[in-house]
Amino acid sequence: MLNIMNILEQIKDLQTDIQVVGCGENVIPFIHKILKNDPTHYECLGKIMGKQKTLSTIFIDCSYTTPRIYNPDYFQEWVKHFMESDKIYIVLNIALCNIYKKYGHSNALIINKILKTVERFEPRGKPSLEYYDDSSIEKKIKEFCETNFIGFTYISPYEYIGDKGPQCKTTLNLDMDFGRGLCVNYTILYLYLRCKENLNRDESILFINTHFLDINLLKFTNFVNSYLL
Repeated sequence: MLNIMNILEQIKDLQTDIQVVGCGENVIPFIHKILKNDPTHYECLGKIMGKQKTLSTIFIDCSYTTPRIYNPDYFQEWVKHFMESDKIYIVLNIALCNIYKKYGHSNALIINKILKTVERFEPRGKPSLEYYDDSSIEKKIKEFCETNFIGFTYISPYEYIGDKGPQCKTTLNLDMDFGRGLCVNYTILYLYLRCKENLNRDESILFINTHFLDINLLKFTNFVNSYLL
């Protein structure tokens, strides 16, 4: 845990920011950039209709009673190639569309071939009905994981985050009605801790809850933007 404290040192003098440049579409570009020298990480370059904004992203339209999923083109081929490679894990961005009014929301999946797990991160934990009901989304994502990663264990965010995730605990005075829910920020931070710093799930959530419910989160966003600009 001592090494991860370096991130606090790196961001201490940074100015604050609100959102990651490009929002959810840059979750994967950032992950690919920081993990480019990691021999265990598999870069999925699949897109929908070749659009860069859809890189390695699973889109879920939540406006329907049963959410609809849209995968990158040739997704099965990407999964097959990953499974046959010597890589250990792959990260997929989840873009939840029309989740609340016309707003989107950010989630992510970490698939580990050695552990045979598919782990979902939801920055709000198990969201209350104040904004949306996650139960149908959770069911759809679980079905997606069981279909595409047969024999893998699905790890729900409810198991390690609970009813109230960091996005609900933040002390920052932000309003989801103005598109400032910080879901992308927390998703990228969690992926950074899990994949770059190799913290486990519980350590990552504890670290976030201890150090990143306040202005540090916005400084971390500036840190992310420095990689992307």
